[in-house]
Amino acid sequence: MKKILLVFWVLVFLSSCATKTPFYNVTYFVDYRTFLEKDFFITESDAVHFKYDALGHMETAMHSGEKEDEQGKVKTGLLEKKNDRYVKVTLEDAITDFCEQAKLKGADGVLKLKIEPIIENAQVGVLPVYEHRGYRISGMLIKIKN
Repeated sequence: MKKILLVFWVLVFLSSCATKTPFYNVTYFVDYRTFLEKDFFITESDAVHFKYDALGHMETAMHSGEKEDEQGKVKTGLLEKKNDRYVKVTLEDAITDFCEQAKLKGADGVLKLKIEPIIENAQVGVLPVYEHRGYRISGMLIKIKN
């Protein structure tokens, strides 16, 4: 009887550890035309049909997390507010910030735009969980010749 109970509890323990990974399909899209309307050219290519001066390479990273202003209040700006203290970064937020930083450096375009998600892993019990935390964006800043 003890062996049967032991086997039963071992099976219960092992079956409770099993997890299912749900299927999901996600598509992210940022319309570069909105930046073109603001006189900022973006391409992921390194070949363009016009002359330009290369200003330099720039890389930015935007990471989800708590964000407070000087008075300790949570600021969200364009960012999606997840709860009172946590702000989740969207792809559009990261690209908009990149373009604003590039304009401050005198650029009116970027070539070879590269977007990488920032993935962090956490431990939930014995299983690793990978969580999307933000974006790292890089590219070559240019000034288009007229």
